[in-house]
Amino acid sequence: MNPEIKLTEEEASIQQIYEEMHPRHKNFIKEYIIDFNKTRAYAKAFARKKDAISRASSSRLLTNVNIRKAIKYEIKKKFDNLDLSVEEVIKRLTMIMRSSLEGIVEWESGKIKIKDSKELTEEQKWLISEIAETKEGLKIKLVSKDKGIELLMKHFGLLTEKIEHSGDTEAKVHIYLPKKDE
Repeated sequence: MNPEIKLTEEEASIQQIYEEMHPRHKNFIKEYIIDFNKTRAYAKAFARKKDAISRASSSRLLTNVNIRKAIKYEIKKKFDNLDLSVEEVIKRLTMIMRSSLEGIVEWESGKIKIKDSKELTEEQKWLISEIAETKEGLKIKLVSKDKGIELLMKHFGLLTEKIEHSGDTEAKVHIYLPKKDE
């Protein structure tokens, strides 16, 4: 965090909690905020393979109030070091969610033409994740709308993951997670 920025009392408290955490919990938090993939973060922090136990254990970790506070604190630290606001991120995710090929390509009578890059706005250019020449012609791929929608829903608390545990001596884990692009 920038040394000139004074911490609020709550931030100082969270920082102290974070500093006193087990190193594996700290590693989980650092890995989690890379891509918000809890299973991958748990597997990396706890040296496990990505499996049902990692998914269940990571979910349990994310219910810990101190872990959640530390995650928010670490995300805030990252934002403080960027010239980027939460509002700008939300605006870009919303732009992704509402994006279409219209304005980037033109089509008429079965013919498709990609607009010249000089004609595209910065926002339209930002939406393109890949342009490739294939045997059939040019291929254009936009950034994933599904991922943008998922991130927005998580931000606004509209997407929760449901985990059920049942059984007597055997542990049966039923995990209901949204499918996501790999």
